[in-house]
Amino acid sequence: MAEIIKDEAERDLMRLMTQWFEAIKRHDGAWFDRVMADDWSYVMIDGSVKDKRWYVHALQQPFETEPSAEVHQLTARVYGTLAIASGHYTIKATSQGKDLSSHTRFTAVWRKHDDEWQALAHHATRIAQQR
Repeated sequence: MAEIIKDEAERDLMRLMTQWFEAIKRHDGAWFDRVMADDWSYVMIDGSVKDKRWYVHALQQPFETEPSAEVHQLTARVYGTLAIASGHYTIKATSQGKDLSSHTRFTAVWRKHDDEWQALAHHATRIAQQR
């Protein structure tokens, strides 16, 4: 029985991470506002730390080129009411004259709260280009 629940939770998280990148493409701040904990934090690829308010606002800004995002090697591991999703993604976008494109590895921490998964933290690291 516990294995079935764990499998279901892993599927839920895989679905949520896929929806995450779809919401970026739609500039859907309302989706992120629903899914993120109020104290959600994001360690960006440059090492700076941002919060939920910053992230939701940034997503709603216009892009010169519409963002594209592809998720690769997505995994989710569940530990009771906590879960860790990881993988890597490729983003291509330009905003305010700045190229935001990157190949990035990420780790995201989630918790089950009131029967819904809620994002707690996200950490991103740029993947070095192969020489």
